[in-house]
Amino acid sequence: MQYSHSKLIINLNNIKNNLNIIKKFSKTSICPVIKANAYGLGDIQIAKFLIKNKCKDFWVANITEALKIKKNISNINIFVANGLNKNEEQIFFKNKFIPVLNTYEQFRKWTNFLNKKKVFNKLAIQVDTGMCRSGMQINEIKKIYAERSIIKKFKEVTIFTHLASADEKNSKYNIIQKNRFLEIKSMFNFPNCKFSLAASGGIFLGKEYHFDTVRPGIALYGGKLFFKKGLKNVVSLISPV
Repeated sequence: MQYSHSKLIINLNNIKNNLNIIKKFSKTSICPVIKANAYGLGDIQIAKFLIKNKCKDFWVANITEALKIKKNISNINIFVANGLNKNEEQIFFKNKFIPVLNTYEQFRKWTNFLNKKKVFNKLAIQVDTGMCRSGMQINEIKKIYAERSIIKKFKEVTIFTHLASADEKNSKYNIIQKNRFLEIKSMFNFPNCKFSLAASGGIFLGKEYHFDTVRPGIALYGGKLFFKKGLKNVVSLISPV
């Protein structure tokens, strides 16, 4: 059997550089995305490094990723993007994971569960403002607003959306989505509500897209699209010739 002597080098200094540049662009809080094993770079190692650089909120895709992080790291906030699936309520509650609710049905299921526990910590709600991938429709958001007394019980509620054309600076669709999001923000103008519009691309559209928190993923790890902003590649492959 032959083995490769190639090495994949992850440059943590460049990740720190990218994080610092993001901080310069956005004065809001930063919630790094470490889904898919931090884009293949090693979620545990990356998360521990980011914690040393004052990050405390993290974004993963599903409950399996969340449990892996929790097993190795404590005292951080973990948002789970896929929301609340069947029979996961107790796992979320026990581990204090923050479910990203994508449907009104998920909202009902989670709040009914918490009503029995009489504990309301943190919650996240995804709104579809035009990406048409996942998130609640406006009619579902209006249902939740009608039950806003429940929203006010939570320690913190993060309401967010995804931009469909964030990589296209001059796209008018960014403005359309931002305005739709502003309408939702005006509905949920409660002290315990935070708002997040920008992921990697949205961060560089301007401060009017930043709101309370930003969610960098590929930008943090050196996506080529963002090199002109001063971000650096964090991955090198070394192979013997």
